[in-house]
Amino acid sequence: MQWSKINFQLSEKEARLRDCNDEIVQTMVEYADREKINTTLRNSLQGYAGYLSAVEDYRNTLITRIESLVLEPLAKYGEVMKLKKQAVQKAINARDKGVQRQRKLQQTRTRDPNNRDAIVTMQVQSEYAQTESSRADRVVQDEIDKFEELKLNDMKKLLTDFTLVHLAFHARALEMYTNAHQNLLNIDVAHDLEEFRTTAPFRRLQPSQRSVSDNALNKRTDNRLVDRREGEFGSRHSLPADNTYMTRTGSGGHRKQHSPIHEHGKRPTTASTGPKGKISHDSYSSDSDSTQE
Repeated sequence: MQWSKINFQLSEKEARLRDCNDEIVQTMVEYADREKINTTLRNSLQGYAGYLSAVEDYRNTLITRIESLVLEPLAKYGEVMKLKKQAVQKAINARDKGVQRQRKLQQTRTRDPNNRDAIVTMQVQSEYAQTESSRADRVVQDEIDKFEELKLNDMKKLLTDFTLVHLAFHARALEMYTNAHQNLLNIDVAHDLEEFRTTAPFRRLQPSQRSVSDNALNKRTDNRLVDRREGEFGSRHSLPADNTYMTRTGSGGHRKQHSPIHEHGKRPTTASTGPKGKISHDSYSSDSDSTQE
């Protein structure tokens, strides 16, 4: 009975697997129907879904045959065992009855040996019961032998049917999966890609057009960067602002004024400063004297 329960659970799992694969096939068929561009992919998916559907048809046949050839005989096996038990129990009861009558005969002989009529009657009944007990023993032995023979034959037949049904299913499934694999090899990626490129809603640029577009895009990007810099720091043709950055130089609290760098890159003439940060006239006079010399 435990084996029957396990086989029933196995059939239920096969049925659930069949339903799941049917959903996969349905999804694949719907996807192939929506595919309008890739021709070889659409045709291969339709063929592939057909082969998978055939596999699930064979799986359904497997489940049906397992139920009819294995599960139903196993389900009836409980009733057969019940009938065999009843026959054996009946034979055992007859044997026990003969044993009891034999015991009563011995008790009567011991307690009332002069009662010949009762002893003769009980002796006849005891002999009859003994005969029935012997026959019951043979019946029990025959029932046990028949049941064992039935069990061996049924186990052989059920396991053989179970194996042959699965062999037939896997042989057909292997054939279908082989055809499905060959069908997948018919997908031409290059052809579908070219078809996609030609029928796509957008227009692909040629290499020469793509280079011109890249140059125009780069030029627009450079102009935007220049406009942004001019907006932040002023025009590149204008001089820097009059207010210059001042840095602290020493503990005296004086600040040194840096001259701005002109556009042509000439380094400015450094002038010495006085105590209060003003430009002294001696520095200009010394420079002019050195120039005249």
